[in-house]
Parts: sequence; C-alpha cells; structure tokens
Amino acid sequence: MAAALVSSAVAGAAGATSLPPMHQTVDPDGVFFEGYGSAFYVPGQKLKDIRAYPIDGGHAVVIWLDEEDTQRFADLTGEMIGKPLAMWVCRHMVTRPIVRARIDSGTAIIPMPSAQRAQALVAAFRGEAECPDMTE
Repeated sequence: MAAALVSSAVAGAAGATSLPPMHQTVDPDGVFFEGYGSAFYVPGQKLKDIRAYPIDGGHAVVIWLDEEDTQRFADLTGEMIGKPLAMWVCRHMVTRPIVRARIDSGTAIIPMPSAQRAQALVAAFRGEAECPDMTE
C-alpha cells in the first residue's frame, strides 16, 4: 500500500490544535500543509483519492494528491527534512510529523482517533458532510 511509503518517511505527531487566525480563510474541506514559512492548500475536490484505513492498530485517512500537488508536496517535504510539517484539516492541526525524507509518492496519512471519525472526514472531503468535530 502506498501509505506505507509515507509512514516510513515521517515520525512523531502532535494533538489537534485550533487553526491560527491567519489561516481561518482556508476552506475547511481540504488539507493545508505548513512548515517554516512554506505552505500550500489542497481543496478536497482536487484530491485524486481519499480513503479511511486501519493503520498500525489505529485509524487514518490516506489521501492521494494529483500530479501537480504531488510535486508541490515533494518539494515541500524535501525542504522540511528534519523539521515538523503540520497538516491542517477542518481548520485543526491533526498531525505535525518530523519529515525524515522527501516524499515523492503523492500520498499523505492523517492519523484519526477512531474509524468513525476517519469515515466522517472522508465524507467531508468528498463534500458529502460537514467537517467532523476534531477536538474530541
């Protein structure tokens, strides 16, 4: 599975945090990647694919980026080796792993606390539901 490529390239995570005021204009139905002055946003409708999976005894949402965003993500992770890269979803930081290597696969993993929350996030990205409460 492509997700294994990403999980081997990142380490560590932080709990969900509210989105800083400067990012509150970002639509909640996508993913915002941010680290040390570099950032980009991918709307949910632009994702190549998104699915919920059980991973390492927990749950996660795996996203696949299109060709353009795969290159942007690879460039960003290449610049961020050894540094934390925040992933914001539904206006909350859901993970902030340390980048271990440039990620060229175009795949990112968003850890989730439950299968139900992961499925709710997938539905939100697809425009089928509102963003789930990420603070619980």
